[in-house]
Amino acid sequence: MKIQTILFVLVTALVTATVTNAQTLAYISNRSEDTVSVIDTETNTVIKTIVVGDEPIGVAISPDNRSVYVANFHENTLSVIDTTTNTALDTLPAGSAPIGIAVHPSNGRAYITNLLSNRVSVLDLNTGSIITTIAVQPRPVGIAMRPNGNQVYITNEFTDLLTVIDTATNTITTTIPVGPSPYWIAIHPDGNTAYVPSAAGGGLSVVNLTNNTVIQTVPGGGTTGVAVAPLGDRVYATDFSGFVRVVDTQTLQVVDTIPVGAGPLGVDTDPSGNLLYVANQNSNNVSIIDTITSSVTATIPVGQLPQALGEFVVPAFHLNFPVPNLTPTTAELVSVFDHTMTTRYCPETFNGAAIIPFTGEEGVLLDSNEPPVTGGSACGNPPLFSYRKTDGTDFLPELNYTGTTTTGAGTCNYDGHPGWDIRATIGTPIIAATDGNVTLADPVGDPSNGKRVTLDHGAGYETLYLHLDRVCVVEGATVQRGQLIGRSGNTGGVAPHLHFEVRKDSTSVDPYGWNGVGDDPYTTLTGAENFNLWRSDNPFIFTDGFECGDLLTWSNATP
Repeated sequence: MKIQTILFVLVTALVTATVTNAQTLAYISNRSEDTVSVIDTETNTVIKTIVVGDEPIGVAISPDNRSVYVANFHENTLSVIDTTTNTALDTLPAGSAPIGIAVHPSNGRAYITNLLSNRVSVLDLNTGSIITTIAVQPRPVGIAMRPNGNQVYITNEFTDLLTVIDTATNTITTTIPVGPSPYWIAIHPDGNTAYVPSAAGGGLSVVNLTNNTVIQTVPGGGTTGVAVAPLGDRVYATDFSGFVRVVDTQTLQVVDTIPVGAGPLGVDTDPSGNLLYVANQNSNNVSIIDTITSSVTATIPVGQLPQALGEFVVPAFHLNFPVPNLTPTTAELVSVFDHTMTTRYCPETFNGAAIIPFTGEEGVLLDSNEPPVTGGSACGNPPLFSYRKTDGTDFLPELNYTGTTTTGAGTCNYDGHPGWDIRATIGTPIIAATDGNVTLADPVGDPSNGKRVTLDHGAGYETLYLHLDRVCVVEGATVQRGQLIGRSGNTGGVAPHLHFEVRKDSTSVDPYGWNGVGDDPYTTLTGAENFNLWRSDNPFIFTDGFECGDLLTWSNATP
């Protein structure tokens, strides 16, 4: 394996990605080992090492968070990693000596800097073919895309320039003089400012992207990696002498310096901005910094020559509770998600049947059940059945299992669907559990589901809201978490409640996860995994008077 010793090719990348278990994972390419270390940021451990191509350097994540792309410098390829399984699935062409990668937010293309050929390759990620190459100034290294995808910016190390490419035409629109030996680049979340570090000790160039001019240079030494906090209030720049420089984006003054490991290059934050990850290439580890206390809280050993470049932060997938003023543990839960998923849709299978909620507690069918739903086949229209724990005690009472009118609190109910029924009076506001696109908005309803809404959140996740009294969104709309999408009702021939369901890759999953002892029986039966997806136990606070589409305020909640 060929090892370069010049700084501009000693590059790897740290990024964080959403995966099916709602963890935030950091992918670190280890250049001299041809591997990527996967760090679980909750436990601060390397959970997997993935073999990729020769001399992996840059890393990027697909907009749907399902794929990680790794540029293999000496092999001229791009490795594609599946974030669900953390396995390398494919290898794509990437041009000569690829380093940096920027993925367009919507058109399925990746822009890749080719260091030795002085070009940028435009790769169609769907077909796996290079559409075109764009000649740029010598030594293109770093790359970043504006949030709207309209422009991509490339650092040219040998000409002290920042090249601007229009992604609609794939042509250069201008070049911007910056500090000496510009290395990497990070763009503010608002898309109006870029931060370009100088590897030659020229500080940090602050570039106004509206008029393409440098508005200020923040003094500093040999700076290579750079990242912007999610809120946009801080910039973090690594200094190769062994520390991170913290810059206030309002005053453009250095407000702190934090010692880290040997030879830090790349830097990235977690989705909350409370933790900072710094790859130290000369000490083969990653420093974790608490950004509130500006202190190193952990050091994680990784592979040989780890570095980290880029602003590739993707929040882990979480949900807020869909009914304001309530939490996953304070809501009255009428019917549960059954993890056994055995055949109990026909009457002859009910006697002696057991139910297992996410707590792992097994329940047996009670003698006193609500009467079956009249009309139709019981196999296709099952009644609501009540269960008591095998030992006769209540299911975890703090979860407010309310039972039926005859069996009372502490009993689990199940009516033949893999979702949760939440008690809610007619007109109760129902909100989007997280950001998403409206794929179904049915204001008329059908006999089984009533009026309903389905949201697509990316990464294979969907949420379903059934039996609404009113639908407040239209298909094709984009919604934010906490946005009013409807009001609960009793449509579909049911008592007033909200049926809330989460699907992953078209299979229903339990947002409460699996807390039982041993393996989840649902996974054994279906192959789908259940993880606790709840973002916080703090609710959105609602005061009536909100109209359809209004955005509620989330009170006292952690990001």
